[in-house]
Amino acid sequence: MNPEEKVSPPITTTVMAETKEVPKLEVETTIEPASIAPIITEPDRVADPSSPQQVLSEISGFVTKLTDSLKGLFNEGKKSNLSLIAIALLFIPLFILLSTILKFIDAVPLLAPTCELVGFASLIWFVYRYLLYANTRQELVDGVKGFTQKILG
Repeated sequence: MNPEEKVSPPITTTVMAETKEVPKLEVETTIEPASIAPIITEPDRVADPSSPQQVLSEISGFVTKLTDSLKGLFNEGKKSNLSLIAIALLFIPLFILLSTILKFIDAVPLLAPTCELVGFASLIWFVYRYLLYANTRQELVDGVKGFTQKILG
């Protein structure tokens, strides 16, 4: 340490707490500036601009590691992951569009209650048509099974 450098005063922190057993607890800590070790960091290694071959080899090594890790993530057994990610990414703009349309419908004075009434009427029709009787419930189950068979193969 140079004699010209200014020495900072010690740092003192006081913490006070109350508990049921001890009415008041006071803890004081003091850190002397001389006890704090200076933090010395070395700058990251920068490639020498005079050697473009070294820079290209580092870049190609990074790209190779990246492609290997992506291949491990989406190998032959996990091709469906790519499809799921694509479907999830397609739902984001669809959700934003749907949200915008619903905000518009909600802003129009008589349109929102009319839509609620139509939805309630559709629910009553669906219950009457498919859920009220046993044979129509079976028809609904068969239709859903046939639809899932068409999609899943």
